[in-house]
Amino acid sequence: MANQKPEPSIKEMRRHFPAGYSKEIKKFVKERALVHSRYIWILDRADRQKGWCSYCRRDVIIKDGIKHNEEIQCPHCGTEVKVKHEWRGHSDLVDRSYFHYYEKSKLDPKIVVCRGIYVRNNFASQDIKSVKTEYETHTFYVLEMGGPKMFTDYYHVWYNCPLQSLKKSVFPRFVNYAGLKNMNFEESYESLEEAVKGTAFQYSQWKDYMQNFAFRSDNLIRYLAFYAKYPSVEYIMKLGLGRFIATKLNGDPMAGALYYRGNTPQKVLRMALSKADIADLKAAAPKMKEQELLLWQMMKKEKRNTRLGEVCLDKFCSDHIYEIYDLYKIIHSIEKIKRYFKKQTVFSKFYEKDEPNWAGGSYKVGHFLRDWIDYLNACKKLEFDMKDRSVLFPKDLKRAHDNAIEQVKISANERLDKKIRSRAKELDNFNFRYGDLVAAPAASSGELIAEGKALHHCVGMYTERYAAGSTNIIFIRQAEAVYKPFFTMEVNKDNEIVQVRGNNNKAATPQVMEFVSVFKNKVLKPKKKVRQAK
Repeated sequence: MANQKPEPSIKEMRRHFPAGYSKEIKKFVKERALVHSRYIWILDRADRQKGWCSYCRRDVIIKDGIKHNEEIQCPHCGTEVKVKHEWRGHSDLVDRSYFHYYEKSKLDPKIVVCRGIYVRNNFASQDIKSVKTEYETHTFYVLEMGGPKMFTDYYHVWYNCPLQSLKKSVFPRFVNYAGLKNMNFEESYESLEEAVKGTAFQYSQWKDYMQNFAFRSDNLIRYLAFYAKYPSVEYIMKLGLGRFIATKLNGDPMAGALYYRGNTPQKVLRMALSKADIADLKAAAPKMKEQELLLWQMMKKEKRNTRLGEVCLDKFCSDHIYEIYDLYKIIHSIEKIKRYFKKQTVFSKFYEKDEPNWAGGSYKVGHFLRDWIDYLNACKKLEFDMKDRSVLFPKDLKRAHDNAIEQVKISANERLDKKIRSRAKELDNFNFRYGDLVAAPAASSGELIAEGKALHHCVGMYTERYAAGSTNIIFIRQAEAVYKPFFTMEVNKDNEIVQVRGNNNKAATPQVMEFVSVFKNKVLKPKKKVRQAK
């Protein structure tokens, strides 16, 4: 850590960037970023043929009868414009845009820099002809191989404070700040093409990525930063796996099929690759699922000469790739998975009832595999020996599955019941009798579930909260039938009655209401505070 290169200061970072906005930037704004901000303004209500073009900034004569907001061509410059009647009001007409513009660093021509620039034409001012495009740079990116950086600051834009925030990661400010989300966004691909010449970024495959894989255009900056950090992106793109990168940059969860720090295709893909393997991979890449790649990696560890076709072309695997992948992490053999499936479909009447033809991805295979995964997950929770063959391959999967799931439920109930028992002294205060009714707190999770089933309401869902002490559930019973559910009452931590419900959420009867009122005064009424002598 002592030899770690210190982070550059904002002042040092700014030296990479040219001052002001070049003619090329202004041309890009006029032709692309604010292409939607072109108008012919009719300033005289009495003479609707005389207008002023905001694009070529000249007085023009238009045809008579042109309506407000009608689209025409400027008679002078030929540009597509929208006609605006100035007297109709334009107090809310502010055209905005945000774009990324790329250049070479002033300090090092091998470094690419980018600015996130916010521009606007504010026609809300009184004098239309005086409107000029306003420029603000929101974000600065330094795309240096090995260490891409960005700096930006919320206060810079809205409170005119100097930039002072160096970010740890690089991201498109456009999508991360709500104030920019609803305006036009542009990428200056032309400026990037010029900026990458003579740099490592000319090998980044950014055009291929944007054309075939990018989920959104403003992710280009994230892609370039990712390439700067992991040059292995070049290998991945050439293999046709750019969609995996796009998935990662889009923020979706990844299972780690690719090792981005690798410096060869073999290291990136975490396995030995023959020329035939690479050919197979390129052919399958356009439609390949990440789980297929992960499964292939696993199978290659078991058998080095496993071909990708054994995963992709095997209907048993490819039609149920997600389930097979989860199972393979435990079973470590496709053949064992297949053999066990065949045995179970012969042995178990439950699985035999499903579709007889399991080839081709029928419901039967998926049903079986999901049950097996659920069973194995339950075994883990129950801390069974996951190396025991009798645990991995039970003789009757359906029966073993149901038993394991039930044991998990019992285990969960025991955990909650232990918490409820720890509250026994506290809950004992809720025992009460008045007239023909009695009140008693629930003694276990089982009682709560049974209460909900008997009275057809959702009190069973309160088990976790009740066990944790965040609420209290009190059973109201008739004295001559204390074990038969009658009404259920919820009391919160502040000793306030939240609700009283009977069968099918029936409201309390007059008798129950009287009982609840007495219960509230006798049991829940807070003790009077003792006033201290002054």
